[in-house]
Amino acid sequence: MTYQWRKFKGVNQKYELSTESTNLISYPVNEISLDSNFGTLFSSFCNSFENLTIPNLNDNALNALVRYIGKEDKLESFRILGCALQQQFSNDYNEIWGKSGYDFSNHNKDFNSLLDFLEKYLNSKDKSGYSSILFKNDISNESLQNSFVIDEVYNAICQGFNLTKDNFKVKKEKILKRTNSFDLEKNAERFKWDFIKGLYVYLKRLIASENECLKLIGVFLHIFSIPYKLKPEVIDITADNETLMSLVDYQYIRNNLTRDRNFLK
Repeated sequence: MTYQWRKFKGVNQKYELSTESTNLISYPVNEISLDSNFGTLFSSFCNSFENLTIPNLNDNALNALVRYIGKEDKLESFRILGCALQQQFSNDYNEIWGKSGYDFSNHNKDFNSLLDFLEKYLNSKDKSGYSSILFKNDISNESLQNSFVIDEVYNAICQGFNLTKDNFKVKKEKILKRTNSFDLEKNAERFKWDFIKGLYVYLKRLIASENECLKLIGVFLHIFSIPYKLKPEVIDITADNETLMSLVDYQYIRNNLTRDRNFLK
């Protein structure tokens, strides 16, 4: 299976597969690693793909970056690492904007709303207020208004969750514990900044200057189409490595690296 390069579309705020097939280069994905900090990321990607694709211009920029830090022998590792980062981050990022992302992020919220509604139903002496149930799909809507049918539906839902008036509070707590309550957008950002911290530790062993390390991280992210700011920047990837480094807002990266990880909770 081949990993298809993904391009971040700032206008649409999402990742899309690159359609510029003539400018893509294909490389085999070998089971190698760069640093223990990236072991899980490497293994997951290597187990999923046999080949990867990368645009010629981006690959040239990566070559220049690797030469700059004197790690030409690690070019293949950096290429695989960047694509692994892109795949994981873009998966999380696209989920934020897609239907599945909405469903995932609102799992806990919607379950809580449903259970609140069922609790009111179970404790209601007069069921006349529950006069209809509306089912919707992409084709049509169906409204149920017969009181006997409505009671059957509510009772079936309660029985399905094994809910009664007596056990409701305990059951509700158990059900909500099983649902997902974290934010996908923050999860994508948390993964990205954990990666950046790991890359910073690696580069700091090679380069004494902290500012230079931060700039190189920014260039690496640009090469693999990973926005490090909330408002993505458009940078010409064909520029030489020194020019690319000069365009990186390394203070922004530094400020986020020094912040507590809990700022994304």
